Amino acid sequence: MAGYVHFQVPPLPIQLMGAPATAWAIAYDIDTRRTQNDLGHGWNSHRCEYDMTSLTSFYPTPANTYNQLVTMLTTAGYNRSQYSDYLRPNADAVTTWRVMMGLMNLLPAWKMETTIKGLKMYTMERPHLQDVSARVRLGGEFAQVLRGPTPRVLVEAVDQDELEYVPETPLPLLPAKIYPTFTSGFESAQLVNCM
Repeated sequence: MAGYVHFQVPPLPIQLMGAPATAWAIAYDIDTRRTQNDLGHGWNSHRCEYDMTSLTSFYPTPANTYNQLVTMLTTAGYNRSQYSDYLRPNADAVTTWRVMMGLMNLLPAWKMETTIKGLKMYTMERPHLQDVSARVRLGGEFAQVLRGPTPRVLVEAVDQDELEYVPETPLPLLPAKIYPTFTSGFESAQLVNCM
């Protein structure tokens, strides 16, 4: 999409270096309400018809956001183990980190940062190994500035008291303070300085 900055995958955390190849999993949790709201430009992701996956269970086939997440994970060799958990046997920490952080490039840009509730990678032996939830949310260490036009309602929904990242020196104009608004006619982004 024009006008958006690609998410750069951060370096592998030191505690994951040298981790053995084993069954690694990636789990995510999306704020369904914010994801399903009709905000334009692909943010709304209404659930579709039910899909029978086995004789004992069925689940709603997701649209847009969930399709992109599932495609990204399954293309990388991860299979759904339960709900929003995807497992890959014989994976390594580096690959799992890159795939997990690569989910942040879901389109439209900044959708994940404004709707993500949880994101982590883990092994069965260490279920809370690398939880990056707070670090990838808007205002977190890996999502300090807007990468492109974002609906105002998603930016305003961020709880300013829970921001993990605080700049050491104040910036003349914080990019997170630039809120776009979408016009109703063409839904094109128009930046509005709301300082």
